[in-house]
Amino acid sequence: MLETRQLCISLGGRNVVHEIDCAVAKGEVVGLIGPNGSGKSTLLKALAGLIPAASGGVRLHGEPLEKIAPRQRARTLGYLPQSAECHWPLTVERVVGLGRLPWGGGADEAADASWIERALITVDALHLRHRVITELSGGERARVLLARALAGDPALLLIDEPGAGLDPFHQLQLMELLAARAREGRAVLIVLHDLTLAARFCDRLLLVKEGRLLASGPPEIVLTEKLLAEAHGVRAFRSRHSNAPVIVPWEQIPSSN
Repeated sequence: MLETRQLCISLGGRNVVHEIDCAVAKGEVVGLIGPNGSGKSTLLKALAGLIPAASGGVRLHGEPLEKIAPRQRARTLGYLPQSAECHWPLTVERVVGLGRLPWGGGADEAADASWIERALITVDALHLRHRVITELSGGERARVLLARALAGDPALLLIDEPGAGLDPFHQLQLMELLAARAREGRAVLIVLHDLTLAARFCDRLLLVKEGRLLASGPPEIVLTEKLLAEAHGVRAFRSRHSNAPVIVPWEQIPSSN
């Protein structure tokens, strides 16, 4: 569905992503993991078409991303940035309705209303529909902005740390929702720091460090002691519960410098 070939990205004259080859297929939840400052958010923005490639490229359904008309691209790709800030005092319902703009945004009011309500129910935010978004908590805003992305029913969701402001209940709800979308034939690429959520819900992981792809594959291949030590400088506690992996960063590895 989406792939990069030797993708390089420069910001302010400095290379921040180096020769990344990756792909997201229909039916997958792919986790993008790595330490702070490793280029995860920058890579996600490039995949959404918000940052141009310095070299290499991004393809969506086999077509160069830059050659796809903006409206068609917006119908296929849903992008949710890391920040949950909102600067305009709009009602939640109106904010979620912005997700319908690629489909005409008002041309079919009944269809739009149905999609908005469905998205709000999905993220457990229907009771907020008439509230002003600037008056909500950070976690509530995060759920509303996810609903905005879902309202457009994109085939591929690109999501940057959506669980950062969510309580444990809604973190699990979010990951179960994304896994269900993948099972329905869509795809998700999500930036995560929670290794247990990454191991439990992601089909594949992309581990980046300093803008380079360090490892790619199923969670059990990527979340090894060696790779966690190399990428994050930590040792992890490992266990299983209900036949699912539990991976908790447990101690720092002292620097050899």
